[in-house]
Amino acid sequence: MRKILALAFVVATFNQCALAQINANTILIDGTTSMTYAGASSNGASAETANIAIKTGFFVARNFVLGASVAFSYTGFSQPNQQTIFSRTTAYGAFGRYYLSKLFIGAGYSRAIVSNYGIGLSSSKSPQIPLEMGYAGFLTDNITIEPVIIYIIGENVNTLAYGIGFGLYFNRQLDK
Repeated sequence: MRKILALAFVVATFNQCALAQINANTILIDGTTSMTYAGASSNGASAETANIAIKTGFFVARNFVLGASVAFSYTGFSQPNQQTIFSRTTAYGAFGRYYLSKLFIGAGYSRAIVSNYGIGLSSSKSPQIPLEMGYAGFLTDNITIEPVIIYIIGENVNTLAYGIGFGLYFNRQLDK
């Protein structure tokens, strides 16, 4: 039974490969958003984060895009009987993404500018390496909905995020 299920999975995966090919000279505009809430019941501390990321790129080869990205993040940290601390991050950089059927993997490099408020103003700049994996579900030939998992390797903190995005693929030519 396991062999039959494995074979069915392989056939279904290869069957979808032809449907998601993205040729060179296609232009990508992509936006992803995520929101998280984390609470610690033992001491009542909590953190809320909202993120939005925008990417634009150009397919330099079949299924391979290179481009630029900018991301904005806002986080609020609070503890009972203490002042709330806010953090705002702006990151800008470059990325690459490769599509394997409807799945994609990507990596990039960005510089993050972090500003903290609430305990005095402080600001810092740090490099980040965002790694991503997601699914490009084509709603039409040129529009996708893209659930994504993002792992950001930072100078002081590593972050795991889950998001949902929409992509526009201009000049996409389908294989006939």
